[in-house]
Parts: sequence; structure tokens; C-alpha cells
Amino acid sequence: MYKVLHTFYDKIQKVKYVEGEVYPKAGLPVDPARIAYLQENNPYKKAFISENIDENIEEKTVKETPKKNTTRRKKKVE
Repeated sequence: MYKVLHTFYDKIQKVKYVEGEVYPKAGLPVDPARIAYLQENNPYKKAFISENIDENIEEKTVKETPKKNTTRRKKKVE
């Protein structure tokens, strides 16, 4: 298992990974070429997952942030 270093959306697995989570998610297959791509062999020149495999990484649960109230209130005219 690898630690996610930067939040990204995996277009192949159609899963969003948030910084601090574990890659891959439970039950999803791992392709060695995909691992290499996510570890800096990509056009972004950025590592999205850690270099080392760590079996002791605990899965981080992401808390959902409450949505902001987007409705606008009318001002009272006096």
C-alpha cells in the first residue's frame, strides 16, 4: 500500500484519492505501470503516491465538510 501525497482523481479506477489516504482502495487491482506513473513518471513531474510500500498505513477517513449556504437573502427596504 502507498500513501497518497497529493489529492488526485484516478481516471482509470474512477476513484478520488485524498492526501493521507491509502492507494489503492480496498479491493482495487494494482498495475506496476500505474504505480510508476503516480510516482513521478507523469507529465505533471509530481509524485502523487509515496515511493515505499508500507503495510502499516491506516486508512484515513475523510470527513465531509458542511456545504455553505449559497442562497442569497433579500435586503429589507425601509
